Amino acid sequence: MAKQVKSVGELDRISSLPDPIICHIMYFLPTKDAVRTSILSHRWRLLFFPNQVSLECLNLHDPSPTSRDNDSLRLYGCLSAVLWRAVKEIVISSESENCPLFPTLLFTSQSLQTLKLNIDGEMKVPTNACLPNFKTLHLTNLVFLDGSILKLISSCHVLEDLSLDDM
Repeated sequence: MAKQVKSVGELDRISSLPDPIICHIMYFLPTKDAVRTSILSHRWRLLFFPNQVSLECLNLHDPSPTSRDNDSLRLYGCLSAVLWRAVKEIVISSESENCPLFPTLLFTSQSLQTLKLNIDGEMKVPTNACLPNFKTLHLTNLVFLDGSILKLISSCHVLEDLSLDDM
């Protein structure tokens, strides 16, 4: 017969972490496990479903220079989740060899105000890019294909701070 564990009033320390930290933890989980966890945990579920809790900033730094497809998929899933959560600031720095695939929502977000990317690789901005609340755009080491940098900048109607380095 299996033993039953009794709760002795211990706090669930993971669920009490701030949203950006939980999202950062979920980024390192395989996508399948992150979805499973979000279904089982009420606290983590809030990060996957919009209009429940506000998430101000997502800050990811990947120090590993190796590129893995799973990491790109995880980043795509994490970005999609936080963009649906109306995140205001995204900062991504990676030493990976390949530029990850970004969700289209990154270029059509109504809530995003700041985007800072330090990623080696090529990026193409979709034609329907529209970022009406973008105020800060810092891009480092990115190469934009087909003049898409112009599409990106012209879609930022209230841009106040633009920084383009090593492009």
